[in-house]
Amino acid sequence: MTDTDLHKPSDEDSAAEYALHLMAPAERAAFEARLAAEPALRAMVDFWHDRLSPLDGEFAPAVPPANLFAKVEARLFETPARRRLWWPWLAGGLVAAALAVVVLQPGLFAPDAPVYTAEMADESRSIVLTAAVNAATGALTVTRVSGIVPEGRDQELWLIVPEVDAPISLGVLPDTVTEITIPETFRANLNQAVLAISDEPSGGSPTGVATGAVLAVGPLALN
Repeated sequence: MTDTDLHKPSDEDSAAEYALHLMAPAERAAFEARLAAEPALRAMVDFWHDRLSPLDGEFAPAVPPANLFAKVEARLFETPARRRLWWPWLAGGLVAAALAVVVLQPGLFAPDAPVYTAEMADESRSIVLTAAVNAATGALTVTRVSGIVPEGRDQELWLIVPEVDAPISLGVLPDTVTEITIPETFRANLNQAVLAISDEPSGGSPTGVATGAVLAVGPLALN
């Protein structure tokens, strides 16, 4: 048995990842090709859909104000930048279930503390990240649901809050889960805050402001 075989996910694990939209596009396409020919695999996916679907009802869809993205762009870039594409923030069914798993993970948040959540996605949902932040401790967890970071590039997370003139960089995001602590100074108005992700050179923005295209935006909302 090779090391590759030892680390290869089981069909059960793959079915769960597929139901939660955790697969990269190429991996998802290959898995869907198997679904067409393997009834047992389809049954595993149906099981995970049925198991996760009750969690959808715990997260109400939300639509940001129409002028949100223009305001975010104006805050992120010091000067008028080249034309960038913006997409609406979409509340997701199974993605919300994935967020519920993050939020409900034991020990992640202090008991009874207000929890704010956000989803950041592009129009095609090829890039989807979820975020949950404990307002009392500032503990922020960002989970990449789908999408990859291209080689030689980084994706940087920004916090935009009303009382601060410039966006606050929260660091670059890896391919999986990131845990960050938001400084206490910026926790007062999380209900009015927005998270944004920009495409940056390796290591993040060299200027302290976003330099590349904004990939996704999501307003924080009380869970």
